Amino acid sequence: MLFMCLGYEQQRVIARNSGNIRVELKEVPKLLESVTIYSRYKPQGYEQWKLAVNLPQFQNPGAQPTNNYMQTVGVGGGMGVDFDYFSKEKREKRKLQRVHEELEKTKVFRATVQDPETKRYLMNLFKLSEGEYTAKLAAFNQHMPEAQRAKTKAEVIDLLIGFFALK
Repeated sequence: MLFMCLGYEQQRVIARNSGNIRVELKEVPKLLESVTIYSRYKPQGYEQWKLAVNLPQFQNPGAQPTNNYMQTVGVGGGMGVDFDYFSKEKREKRKLQRVHEELEKTKVFRATVQDPETKRYLMNLFKLSEGEYTAKLAAFNQHMPEAQRAKTKAEVIDLLIGFFALK
């Protein structure tokens, strides 16, 4: 039998009987290639350091910094990372954008539910007081959150009528 695992040396064992076998694999450390990290930070003496270490074998042509990007990954490879993406301002803008998108998706539902004509129609149809209507609408919102993404006013009203009739 051949036993192998990533990061360990293979071991071949010949089983002579049907008893238990204990196999221990020896760990084989793997060294990764170097990674170059560039940033906007420039230590004191940067220019002298750059001149001293300007050997071609240590240069990573794919890892030259540009704008707000840092590029890494061994010799000749590159992977861009936009550090501004992680800034608090950018996170807040993305969060606000998601809120606007969500509001846009629920626009028809909100307009229909807030329409006094819809309210009057449903209250008359089911003989509800204002308090009963509000309670049923709250239950509807809790039990049917997918209705908030309805595309038309008629679709929202149909869902409300169906829910009010059953509850």
